[in-house]
Amino acid sequence: MRRRKRLPDGTLGPLEDVFGEETPEEKMARLERENAFLSFSLVEKDMQIENIQEQQAGLVFQLIEKGVL
Repeated sequence: MRRRKRLPDGTLGPLEDVFGEETPEEKMARLERENAFLSFSLVEKDMQIENIQEQQAGLVFQLIEKGVL
């Protein structure tokens, strides 16, 4: 909930939060930021997994070449 405080000169001041809760716009912006961060983290983890898989494939290939496997 938001309200305008009456100023000493009788005019209304800027909007301020009464209970300190997020406005719908602030909540939407926060959730969009969190979503972007989580999406980026997911892509980053996928890239790390791909890198580990490539390293593992290279090691297996080296073991096959040496006759260990």
